[in-house]
Amino acid sequence: MGQTLRLAGMEKVSEMEYSTDRRREMREEVAIPVLYTVGHKTMLEKSHDISSNGISVFCPYKPAIGEQVRLRFTHPREHVYVRANGRVVYVEGDHAPDQAHRIGIHLSDISRPGLAAIF
Repeated sequence: MGQTLRLAGMEKVSEMEYSTDRRREMREEVAIPVLYTVGHKTMLEKSHDISSNGISVFCPYKPAIGEQVRLRFTHPREHVYVRANGRVVYVEGDHAPDQAHRIGIHLSDISRPGLAAIF
C-alpha cells in the first residue's frame, strides 16, 4: 500500500489516488484501425495504445464518460479479430473542433478468440 500524503486544504490522499497516470496494466503503443460505435455514431479511426483491459483511440468528437462502446479490431500481435464492448473512461481535454480527441475505453464482454489474444 502506498503512503498517505497530506496536501494543503485536502483530505488524506494515497499515492495511488494522487498519481496522474491511473493505468493498472502495461500499455503497448500501436496504431491499428479500430471500427467502433459510440451511441449512434460508427467510426473507423486509429488506436493510440492497447492493454489487456483497455484501448485508447482517436475520436472526432468528445463522448461522455460512461458511454457504451462497441469495438472491432484485429489484435496487432496475435492477428486475431477482436469484438468487444466497453465504456468510455477517459476523454482527453478540449481541442479545436477539427481535431480528434483521444479517448480511453475499458474493455468488457470480449469475444472468446479476442480474449485469448489480449490476455
